[in-house]
Parts: sequence; structure tokens; C-alpha cells
Amino acid sequence: MDRVLPIKTKQIDLDGDYEGWWFKIHTNPPSGALMESIEAIEKISDAKLSAAMPPIYSLLQLVILEWNFVDIKGKNLPINTDSFKKLPV
Repeated sequence: MDRVLPIKTKQIDLDGDYEGWWFKIHTNPPSGALMESIEAIEKISDAKLSAAMPPIYSLLQLVILEWNFVDIKGKNLPINTDSFKKLPV
């Protein structure tokens, strides 16, 4: 019998002004990829916050599995760096 470790997920439902929007995350991502992203972020000094964004985007792409976010024209946004840059903060 082939056995595989479970992939655990959780849907995060936003509220307030963002009610109705959601994203699903991988709550147990592969440890190697997770540690690589964290180590890259830790190497960045506070003075270079913009340099920390690429590893943060990589980490987000690793853990976000699905979402219902759209662009200003209502088209579904793929889960990637360009989309992260379009999201309001």
C-alpha cells in the first residue's frame, strides 16, 4: 500500500472591508523550502527592506494554494510575485 503524508490546508476568510475574499494556505509546507525562504529573509538588514520582498514572495507562493483575488478589471489573479505587488496593503 502506498502511503503519503497528508497535506494540511486551512482557508482564511477575510472580514471587514475585505469580507467575501479568502485564501487557502498550506499549513505544513515542505520544511526545506520553508527554511530556505526564512534564511533568505533573515539575511536582509532592516535598511534593505525592499531586498527582503523576493524571499517573502517566494514564501507566499509556497504556502498560498488558492485564492479568490482579482485585478481591477475583475480577472482572477494567479498566485505569483506580480499579483502580490498588485494587492492593497
